[in-house]
Amino acid sequence: MDKFYHSVRLNPDLCKGCINCIKRCPTEAIRVRNGKAQINSKFCIDCGECIRVCPHHAKYAIYDKPEAMKQYEYTVALPAPSLYSQFNNLDDVNIVLNALLLMGFNDVFEVSAAAELVSEATRVYIAEHRDQLPFISTACPSVVRLIRVRFPNLIPHMLPLNPPVEVAAMLAVKQAMEKTGLPREKIGSGMGLYGTVNAISAAVAPAVGVAVYERVGYRAAFAVATASAAMTALLLQLVKDRGLPVRQSSRSGRLELAEPRAVPIALIIMLFSMPYCATQTFLVSYLEALALPLSASLFFPVYAAMLLLLRLSLRSQFDKKPFAFFMLLCSASALLSIWLLAWARNYPVLFLAAIFMAGGYGLMCSVSQSTAILLAGPERRGLANGTYYIGLDLGMALGPIL
Repeated sequence: MDKFYHSVRLNPDLCKGCINCIKRCPTEAIRVRNGKAQINSKFCIDCGECIRVCPHHAKYAIYDKPEAMKQYEYTVALPAPSLYSQFNNLDDVNIVLNALLLMGFNDVFEVSAAAELVSEATRVYIAEHRDQLPFISTACPSVVRLIRVRFPNLIPHMLPLNPPVEVAAMLAVKQAMEKTGLPREKIGSGMGLYGTVNAISAAVAPAVGVAVYERVGYRAAFAVATASAAMTALLLQLVKDRGLPVRQSSRSGRLELAEPRAVPIALIIMLFSMPYCATQTFLVSYLEALALPLSASLFFPVYAAMLLLLRLSLRSQFDKKPFAFFMLLCSASALLSIWLLAWARNYPVLFLAAIFMAGGYGLMCSVSQSTAILLAGPERRGLANGTYYIGLDLGMALGPIL
């Protein structure tokens, strides 16, 4: 029985040796030794009755602090129906659910949804095993422990079903994996890997193109681009499903061009991509107009190297920090990069501009794409991904024009 995890603790300094807790303990797990109460872990069922009746507050329950969520890459809150009863005049439970998201949880899964499944399974089981009546629900862990400690002869009457909170936990894990397409422990990190490669390629390509143009000419640069496109088509054949999306039936039958929940994210990445794409287009002519002895092709490798470093060092933070945190961080970094480009007269300043551009546009690409997919849900993540790229493409077009 020691395998149970006990949450009830005793503070000896506050204990006065009274016997209130002894009289109310249902399993007689408390004894007074040397004027202080002691809890026998073999018989404690963590019902919390001693905490409730102790007039000196010597008993207390231990629990994890919110900071404990930082050790996980993806967190899901499991609010029980009893949580809502803690609030007076609560008109809408969504107020509590949204508050949990604001606390830092990535998602919320109500235990009541699992309780309905357990209730249905209970009805089916009782109907099929009426000869074994009566049955005892296993929903309350304290009741289960009480039976195992004090009334082991009742164990055969316990329903062989998982409690709602455990069912909710299993369903929440499955839903999170389906929503993101990644294992729970890798949510955010896997998306960041794709975003890293995507952003680095967007940095390396201009560097290669500028270098080829400066040394050979435009035709050679176009030839390199054509060869790269052909290589992409060949590599695509190695993908298991060749990049084909899973078909989803449209309930409305309408042609949908964008995912509404991902539109704000698309607008944000459009604004971030505009200065970067303008930099790609005009950096060579900008440096030539200022008659600076600087090679524009060196800007992009520095950008790519810094982005890779940022992604590797921050990969565990993408599921822990809220979107607003990265929004502010990347906005400040992008603005600083543009300011540095305006005053770039030597390589150190040019490289600093590339570094802060990686912290702005580069990071925001991965953060925005993963956020758009998470907001849309599992059945609409393809549309959300397309919406994200609409914003990115608009930024690429509008940046050089403006």
